[in-house]
Amino acid sequence: MNISIIIPFLAAVVAGIFAIAVGILKWRMIAFRAFAGGMLALGAENIFIGLAAEPGSIATIGHWQMWALVSSSFLPGMWLLFSLCYARGNF
Repeated sequence: MNISIIIPFLAAVVAGIFAIAVGILKWRMIAFRAFAGGMLALGAENIFIGLAAEPGSIATIGHWQMWALVSSSFLPGMWLLFSLCYARGNF
């Protein structure tokens, strides 16, 4: 396996661990739910990038890149929601 394939999968595992840890410990506050959702979207994007990095046909690479783009489209909204709720503090 190539290092360019391993790194996105490791990043997805770390993002998943953060999302699960925050989801278990602080699941009642909406700011932490948004953080967990953002980390899950980031992990999904990295999984799709790792799958696109594997050698294959152009159609397969394009398919996984399309799913990486779809999953990354959720990131700005989730992080904006997190930052607005977290900056507010005790709302």
